[in-house]
Amino acid sequence: MTNRLTILNLIFENFTAIPSNLPHHMHLADKYINRAELLIEELEVMDCGSIGGFDKEAAVIKTTGYKLYDRYLTLLYKYNKDEDIQPECGWTIQTLTKYFKTLTELTSNLYEYNKHRVLPSNRRSLHK
Repeated sequence: MTNRLTILNLIFENFTAIPSNLPHHMHLADKYINRAELLIEELEVMDCGSIGGFDKEAAVIKTTGYKLYDRYLTLLYKYNKDEDIQPECGWTIQTLTKYFKTLTELTSNLYEYNKHRVLPSNRRSLHK
């Protein structure tokens, strides 16, 4: 069985690969997100027997608004510290946390902006 800290570092490596692939290589960012999620689920099952970040012993951390990364932080801080994670390509837990928090805020603001935007109803389709 793989060491818990090794898995946490692998998850971190996958998360650090996401920013360098956005927005131009979404398919690659998607792969890293999926890999991180699979490893997170593996640790969640090891910790509490189920997936989803629900654990009686460790409340889910809600730091960034990006649920998958917050689930990772929950796993990390349950038994470990951020100092246990090796920096990757200049990223640390603190800088990556700030990145995902900022990204979540920006996308939320963009969603709110677009939700209230009204397009002219007399706009003609270009495909006619």
